Amino acid sequence: GLSRMSKVRVVIATTEGPAEIDRITPEDAAQSVVCLRRSSQVLPISTGYDAFVRRPSGVIDREFPRAPPSAYRLDVSAPVTNGESWQLGVFIAHALAAVGRLAASGEPCERVIVATGRVDNDLRVQPVDSIYQKAHALRPLLDQLQMRGVVVRLVAPPDNQAEFERAGLPRGIRPTAVDDAWAACAEAGVAAASSCRPIVRPGTESVRPLQWAIGLVALLLACGAVALAPERWPVLFGLSSSAPVPPVAPAATPAPPAVPISEAAVATTPALASDPSSSVLPIGGQPATLAVAALLPPAGATCPQVHMGSSGAVAVPVERSGVGTLAPVRQKPVCGLRFSVIAEKPLHVGVVLRVISGRYVESRRKPALLDGTAAFIGTQSWEISLPSGLAFAYSVTVLVAESALGDDLRLALRLAAAGDELPTTGGGFAVLRLKHEAVP
Repeated sequence: GLSRMSKVRVVIATTEGPAEIDRITPEDAAQSVVCLRRSSQVLPISTGYDAFVRRPSGVIDREFPRAPPSAYRLDVSAPVTNGESWQLGVFIAHALAAVGRLAASGEPCERVIVATGRVDNDLRVQPVDSIYQKAHALRPLLDQLQMRGVVVRLVAPPDNQAEFERAGLPRGIRPTAVDDAWAACAEAGVAAASSCRPIVRPGTESVRPLQWAIGLVALLLACGAVALAPERWPVLFGLSSSAPVPPVAPAATPAPPAVPISEAAVATTPALASDPSSSVLPIGGQPATLAVAALLPPAGATCPQVHMGSSGAVAVPVERSGVGTLAPVRQKPVCGLRFSVIAEKPLHVGVVLRVISGRYVESRRKPALLDGTAAFIGTQSWEISLPSGLAFAYSVTVLVAESALGDDLRLALRLAAAGDELPTTGGGFAVLRLKHEAVP
């Protein structure tokens, strides 16, 4: 069960990816604001957040009464640009902050609440749009949390529950339908009676000791006695809560869609050797190459921040070290790997990753075009995330054919997945097989 004194992290599901609520701070200001990564960058939803906080339009002041200041500053780890689907996550975060249980960035926590939904003035949770896009953007984070053994609760409006289930969430994670905001807070272990304690700005805890004492007594009466012994909390992210990490332009860009197969497309495809920033490996005699890159955190950031999307990864090309091998990646830490296949003409490509030791999580699902389903021109990329501190050894096999996917190529893909040796020529396709290791 969840301890009443444990910390809980709140994540807002957006179409661009998860946005973690870092902290909520009362401010002596005329208006509440939402800021990005503890910086001075004010996000566009600030006007909506202010209306959600203050009476008579909002519900936060009503449900979490407190002494002045009358405004809040809410910090998030990633942009939340529009709409109102952030309201349910923000309400849960305020409930946790009111009892001192909202986990800040880098702080140990026992549970992560992922939320999407609008909250009306009667605290009813209303449906939202773009569920499939939100579920797809959440997948890397959910996989990472499951791999770390963190308890995850995904809360959503009842009308959106079936959409989430159809969207293909990781096994073991099912959306919980909540029809009112306090029911969602119960998933975080906060009851409505626990909202008695005001949130106090850091550094002002001793200004109103009587109010603190009254709030503490009410909290104990509402929640019962709590154990005072320290607890061993599993760490969700190994982040430092010191200086904030400045926004970093993401180095990884989404893989472009497949280019229509035409003579014009072939004629205008740039030469592969014209990209000096990539370490490319030719695939047999075909006009195709493979580029493998190690994904590292930028200066001052960590891999969990990269996995959460709050920092962009730095892609470092991996060089060949010998026949059939790539140079080990010894830079610390390695957040993941990116495999990019570049085709100069219409080609069918199959990519098989076989784990020798360690494990990985898909950051983005492998494109269907890398399963040999159809020909493409240009670049198709696949990224995987690696657990912190674990060595990862693997082999990658790339099969390239000019014709449609046939029995020979299907058989070769199955053999590659099983680790069996393949001929490097013949069979109507070209083969590239490499072994590689990322050392923690």
